[in-house]
Amino acid sequence: INAEYGGCHSALHALLRSLMADAENDSTANRPVITGVNVVCRFRPLNGVEVETQHAGAGPPWACTPTGVVEDKKKGGSYRRFDALLDQGATQKRVYETTARPMVNEVLDGFNAGMFAYGQSGGGKTYSMLGKEGDLTGEYRGIMPRAMSDLFYATKRMTAESNGAVEVSTCISFFEIYKDELYDLLHLDPSTGNTVKLSGRENRHLATLKEYVVENEDEANKVVTIGQERRRYACMPLNPVSSRSHGVLMLKVRKRYPDTSVAVSALYFVDLMGSEALVQDNQGSFDETTTINLDLLTLGKVINLLGKNKKSVAPPYRDSTLTWCLREVLGGNCKATVLVTCSPHQMQYTATQNTLEFGDSCKGIQRRIAQVEKKLNMKELEAMVMQLRQELAMKTLEAETAGPSAATQDMIDQLEMARESLEAQLKQSEALALSQREQSEEALQGMQHKVEELETGMTKAENRLASQILAASTLNEQVETLQKALQEAQGEEVLNAVKTKLEKELAATLTPAMLAGMAGPNSVETMMEEILADREATAIKLSHSESVLTQCQSEIESKNQLIASLKEKAQRIQETYERAGLRHHAQLEQEQHRREGLELQLAELKAQMDREHAQARAEREAMRQTLLAAEHDAEDAEDRAEFLTLTPKGAGGLGLDVAGEDLGAPSMTDALTRLRDRLSEARAEVVAVKEREQALEADLSGAQERAGNLREELAQSMAREQLTLKHKKSAEEEMGRVSAGYKEAESMHEKLVEQYQKEADHLKAKHQE
Repeated sequence: INAEYGGCHSALHALLRSLMADAENDSTANRPVITGVNVVCRFRPLNGVEVETQHAGAGPPWACTPTGVVEDKKKGGSYRRFDALLDQGATQKRVYETTARPMVNEVLDGFNAGMFAYGQSGGGKTYSMLGKEGDLTGEYRGIMPRAMSDLFYATKRMTAESNGAVEVSTCISFFEIYKDELYDLLHLDPSTGNTVKLSGRENRHLATLKEYVVENEDEANKVVTIGQERRRYACMPLNPVSSRSHGVLMLKVRKRYPDTSVAVSALYFVDLMGSEALVQDNQGSFDETTTINLDLLTLGKVINLLGKNKKSVAPPYRDSTLTWCLREVLGGNCKATVLVTCSPHQMQYTATQNTLEFGDSCKGIQRRIAQVEKKLNMKELEAMVMQLRQELAMKTLEAETAGPSAATQDMIDQLEMARESLEAQLKQSEALALSQREQSEEALQGMQHKVEELETGMTKAENRLASQILAASTLNEQVETLQKALQEAQGEEVLNAVKTKLEKELAATLTPAMLAGMAGPNSVETMMEEILADREATAIKLSHSESVLTQCQSEIESKNQLIASLKEKAQRIQETYERAGLRHHAQLEQEQHRREGLELQLAELKAQMDREHAQARAEREAMRQTLLAAEHDAEDAEDRAEFLTLTPKGAGGLGLDVAGEDLGAPSMTDALTRLRDRLSEARAEVVAVKEREQALEADLSGAQERAGNLREELAQSMAREQLTLKHKKSAEEEMGRVSAGYKEAESMHEKLVEQYQKEADHLKAKHQE
């Protein structure tokens, strides 16, 4: 290629080579790699309180060996699955280099990375992650400030090594999880002065977190300090300054390459809350501790399931906001590091044992990790291609005077064709990816909304069923109590007690004379007969009461069976309605898509008919004007020829003989012949135009027929849509009637239970009397 084309062609060649190399090597360079979780165990030194409470001569129950094994001196066990073991003498720098130092390089290489600290309250999690309180630059600073310092140093070195070709930027966000809710620590509400609470925990809600673009270590430390000051703290038995929420710090590294592609990788730091015993001295702290323990319990369940690698069982990420927000770190495309912090004190033996078992479970997790994909920026690519095209056009214009060679022109054409095909492929890929992402997001949102509605309905139904079962069991217990009372009332003990009571009352109320008169045998027999008669009457009343209670119990059981059958029927109808609703919804969407397609075809056909009509009218008008002009010219030529033929020789000085030969002026015969030929051609063109008009009219009639067919299909589609809506409405009305019947039956059951309860109370009172 000529020297004057070297700059533009080299730039175009470089762009094409880079894009083709990325397309060819994308499948091999970004293959996922199976990797595990890096687990590091740290035993902190004893604090002042623990030193005072340590028994004389009794050492810690745990021992850290040089081979990385934690030995349990109390029970004789050991833990060997840690990647690194840090004893009480480990410095903050060594902790950082063992845990997070490799993560910084992995993030710059295009991987996502995350780390979280786990342990009991007061185990040193916050100290390991942030360092000594208020010190983010000194010797005792923690993992997060050291990682940010190395990250900014590495980004500046990357930019310098690429001579500015790779642009690297870093943004930071900080939020906390308190009582299963998300709060943005970098965003304050102006009206209340408190941190803003997010409206949900999905990705669309996390996207509303305020992000700050930081350029150096000092700016990042200021942002972290502000967020740390806004976290919730409290004085707890195990830690006087205990954080009462889970803190999550996110660093996003955005790299822009010379081919305008962009890769965004993330670095997560999570400071978890520690578990504590429940102390119900204050309702606020009791609720906080309950929520924290539930979060950590759900985290343990997720870790156990991920460690067992059971693909058939999905981890319960949704059971807690903590696990839902950390699902990418725990089981996604993210290289994870877990720091378990333990206390060597003998009073914390059980908590330390649980922490070590948690770290041992984390070692069983295996994931597929791949680099973050590069995303091309279409606007910048189009601008770059347009600039190269302009430069190429200028070079071509300058070289036209020198006459570019055929090889150069072929190369230019090939480059243009390659550019156009590349632009078309890029546009198609971007449109396809955008449509697929929108469809997947809509489908996911619909499924999530449906699942939430089903869970809510199931919870309400279970609550109603539990209340009804409780009421029925209460009635059964009361009936059994009454039956036992009736059985006891029929015994001889009751009769003896009544007899003794009567004798005492008679002895206390009657006079001695009356007692002497009643001393005869007939009086005693009469009294016994009266007592036996009263006993028989009482037995009859009791048997009647038993029959009434038995009847009440049978009616209650029949009503319960009726309620259960109505529930089953309502559930079946609800399931049928849901299936019908889904089917009708799918049919409705299909008919709507078909109608839109028919309307689009009809509009295109109408536009095509209008264009053909306009073209035919223009051609017909042009041919009519041409024909009129040709006819006028022919008539003028015939008149002139006739006049010249009839004029005698020498008249008017024209110089024509009898035969019409041109003796003194131009010959008119040739002109007349040409005009006649022109007139014939014009008439032939008129005939062709008429034939074309007839063909266009035939096409128009065919198009009108197709339009009629499309209108009929559109009407049928609208009729089917109306029929589908009618079916859906009838199904909703049927569901409403069933729900009303179910509610009426439920209210009748409640009234009947209340009535039977009143009757049972009345009978019980009578039996007591």
